[in-house]
Amino acid sequence: MRPAVLRGEGVSPAQCHSQVPVVCTPACTGGDPATGGDPGTGGSNTGDYPCNGDTSGYNAVATLSGSTWTVQNGGSTVYTGNDMESAMVPAYGIEDITIGEVVAENTGYCGLLLNYTRNAEVGSVTGNNCGAGTGYAAFRIANEAGPNIHVGEVYARDGGRGIFSVSGSGGLTVDRVDIANTGNNAILLEDCYDTTIAADSGTVTGPGSIRIAGSSSNITIQNLTVVNSAINENPCGTNITVSNNTLQNSSQSICS
Repeated sequence: MRPAVLRGEGVSPAQCHSQVPVVCTPACTGGDPATGGDPGTGGSNTGDYPCNGDTSGYNAVATLSGSTWTVQNGGSTVYTGNDMESAMVPAYGIEDITIGEVVAENTGYCGLLLNYTRNAEVGSVTGNNCGAGTGYAAFRIANEAGPNIHVGEVYARDGGRGIFSVSGSGGLTVDRVDIANTGNNAILLEDCYDTTIAADSGTVTGPGSIRIAGSSSNITIQNLTVVNSAINENPCGTNITVSNNTLQNSSQSICS
């Protein structure tokens, strides 16, 4: 599996040698010259992971234009913004990562996307109007992300979804949730496993619903106050637990 590619003018050697699995293009340049000397130049590599050249065949490409990072992954744009660390997270396949706080405002995509990521600790995700009119979410895990993903809190207002887990992802625990007024599902758990939502507490306010879908298994949704919304399991999963939730003007349809 090939790493991501980090490209753009002004990419520093420190960025090249960060722990994020990226390859820098163009090659990082040398430091300032000594008096009367010429500046050094970065090395080249014609192996599997070239420092400059064709980016085809890579899982993700992160491009810096001016002060804006754009990350393409699997043919889709998964991040646009000014923060390098936030750009690298959705690149692909990061393991053993700790993220304190993510705040996303009016993004066209996810506030935080963990893509084929394992062993992640996230303090909190705050998403205001993330992915409006789309299926993106304030917090999303995808493409076999997990296991061992722990999130302290997800706060989402407006936008697409609040929480979205999909495509064989799992091993996720979210302690607290506060989600309201999403245009799509407040929470969608689709083809995922070993997932606990609101291990401590939470509130979900519609119109977006909570849905368990696909071949999901070992899912627990608990300790929620659900207002003007619904909890639905469709199609049926395996070992689905929905307990200790307070429904206010809301419905629940669970297979067993």
